[in-house]
Amino acid sequence: MFLSFVCKARGLILLYNFGNYLFEYIWSYLTNSTVWEKIENKFVVVTGATQGIGKEICKQLAFRKVKLLMIDNNKDKLESLKNELASQIECEFYVIDFKITAENYNVFSFLEDYDVAVLINAATTADRGVESFLNRRNDVIIQTNILSTVHITHRVAAQMTEKKLGYILFIGDSAFDIPVPYIAVYSATLAFLNQFASSLYYEINKYGIVVEYINYSPVLKAQLDTYNSIDTKKFVTSLFKTFGSNRRIIPRLKHIFWQCIVDLIPRWIIGRYKSNIHEKIELKREFLEQKKKQ
Repeated sequence: MFLSFVCKARGLILLYNFGNYLFEYIWSYLTNSTVWEKIENKFVVVTGATQGIGKEICKQLAFRKVKLLMIDNNKDKLESLKNELASQIECEFYVIDFKITAENYNVFSFLEDYDVAVLINAATTADRGVESFLNRRNDVIIQTNILSTVHITHRVAAQMTEKKLGYILFIGDSAFDIPVPYIAVYSATLAFLNQFASSLYYEINKYGIVVEYINYSPVLKAQLDTYNSIDTKKFVTSLFKTFGSNRRIIPRLKHIFWQCIVDLIPRWIIGRYKSNIHEKIELKREFLEQKKKQ
């Protein structure tokens, strides 16, 4: 009888979560066209612009003929990407290393010279990836994912408040909501960004600003072979069809199904599973590093 009750309760939770995620997805999809109308002839700022999701975001923005301001720490890659996109759109870049500018708020003062309608924070990092908390320095992750991200968001949000228009996106993943051993600090920074986005949404939405945490599965960007893995092009395409209406969105239906399943699994099971998987990854990397030294 108790088992039957638990199964029914889990089923109700699944239906509730799926309904909630699906409603957010549909509503965002239906209202997305108005977002693009509002940001026409204004700049979109993309951090982490030269790799992974950030780079694909820039390419698809260029395809949509949106003015683009790219920020990254690699000048050569920024110049190469600008040369690739400049024939399609007005495109500029700034070289800023989020790892070493966290304490310098004024480094983002140049943004005052641009009419920014969208800020896409895509510069999160897990640094060395899967690695024991005891064996790593975590300042790079904290400085990049939290301090610098908060600084640039503050700078842009202040301008948007005056103009009564703006969209601030945080590209995250489902690590914010589950235990992820061996990338504990990275996971915690995403939890911070999710909470930051949610709280800031309710604080400044009255000024016409939407602050949104973009949640996708998987937990690690590098896991490209599993069912829940990210296809960067498809993810960004879906993102640009759904952003701009909620405080959090899962842009792809496939990831909504996966998130519903994850919501049902007890966290201790996820924690143990991730611990076993990531421990093996770390041991393999340590073995390869020692082999190189020999």
